[in-house]
Amino acid sequence: MKTTTLKTLAQISAGIMGGTFFGIAGLIGLMNYGGNHGCWEFINRMTGSVGYESCGMFGDIAGILFGSIFLTLLFYKMNIQRYGKAALWFLLITFVLPVLYGMTLFGSPFVGTEWLIGVSVTLGHMVASIIPAVVALGCTNFISKLLKRVQGTKGTSK
Repeated sequence: MKTTTLKTLAQISAGIMGGTFFGIAGLIGLMNYGGNHGCWEFINRMTGSVGYESCGMFGDIAGILFGSIFLTLLFYKMNIQRYGKAALWFLLITFVLPVLYGMTLFGSPFVGTEWLIGVSVTLGHMVASIIPAVVALGCTNFISKLLKRVQGTKGTSK
């Protein structure tokens, strides 16, 4: 594969990792806040529910958007030699750590099927993080090409 293809794959993988981690953290954090203190009225109206449900949904969506866009943009500026290996590590870390968290939260995978909740939540967050990561990557590539074109025309107009 060409370096640009591997770099694109690594950037999307970084966005998936960021969206998964920030999405799960936002879900748990705001669900806890909403359960203890209630959620803000505009979020209740926006989600159509109240309390921990509305805050959890909002935290989940906001975390996925923030994490995937932030890590995609952060990784866009990094200079790494082996993009294929970085993409593989990002995807491996994205899947393994939340599954281990789910196993510690819901019990051993050999006893019952509750640990599958952690796996399904992780896979759902990974899939939901793909779209914002691809959009952020497309926007950064478009803007960088546009800036190069604008800088190129400034040099020729002298």
